[in-house]
Amino acid sequence: MTTATVSEYADLVGDQVSSSAEKDVILMLLRGESDAVRVFRGESWVWDEKSLETHPSHETLVAGRVIAETQKGMLVTQLGDAYQDEDITADDPQTDWIPKSVVREYRPDPEQGVTNTSPQKFIGDYE
Repeated sequence: MTTATVSEYADLVGDQVSSSAEKDVILMLLRGESDAVRVFRGESWVWDEKSLETHPSHETLVAGRVIAETQKGMLVTQLGDAYQDEDITADDPQTDWIPKSVVREYRPDPEQGVTNTSPQKFIGDYE
């Protein structure tokens, strides 16, 4: 699995796997989120038999919190913060194991968060 730590659009520029539209969604999903939230990109067949919901406009992207991890996979949930991580199992709805071998993981920068969600520059940016 490839992991990318993201704080701004420039961090995704060299990513040849995701389209520019997917990069915009990745940044949007990570903005303002805690370090526990991740976005995973995998081909649509990866998600076909999972109980995780893909993004409405990109069947390749899934966002969720990592609640457990092994050498080969991560247990990811999309249940809200009202659920305690230690009480969640793979049998719960919107919770499933993701194999590390077939996904790309995007995480927010733990120190800066995601600060810029657009590749566009505005006139004020050139001061």
